[in-house]
Amino acid sequence: KSFGRLCYSAGEMSELQRKYGAPSGSSGDGEAHTATISGGSGGRGGSGAVNANEEFVSVMSIGIDELKILMAAEIDCTQPGSGYVELKTNKLLQTERDRTSFEKHKLLKFWLQSFLAGVPKIVVGFRDAQGAVHELTPLETLKIPRMVREKRLWDP
Repeated sequence: KSFGRLCYSAGEMSELQRKYGAPSGSSGDGEAHTATISGGSGGRGGSGAVNANEEFVSVMSIGIDELKILMAAEIDCTQPGSGYVELKTNKLLQTERDRTSFEKHKLLKFWLQSFLAGVPKIVVGFRDAQGAVHELTPLETLKIPRMVREKRLWDP
């Protein structure tokens, strides 16, 4: 049986693991199989207030030949019609050195995390030293490697 992407409250994770056990079987083509199951209260209690203690996790089973990997990723939010969205913050990029460091180190981490979790969009909030966000930059996960490839900072 092959698992797909499951989205549920983190408190339900152990129940899911007991119910389904470890991943078994896969197409062997190295692709994660996706199916979405929602659970929990969507991060909101019955009153509509945000519950900061509830989180949602996407669990993927990825198979490459005989190797099976069960991976979990916290999901920040969703955007109707677009799927999952990862939210990140970074200090404002004020110099070319800041930009190069961001592209070389932060973008690699952002891309890898989002790519493996199947998150198609990342929104980066650039903040000042006091933590106030001055700029929001949406990024498409699959386009990030092309952004840095010409600079030869990294290449997946």
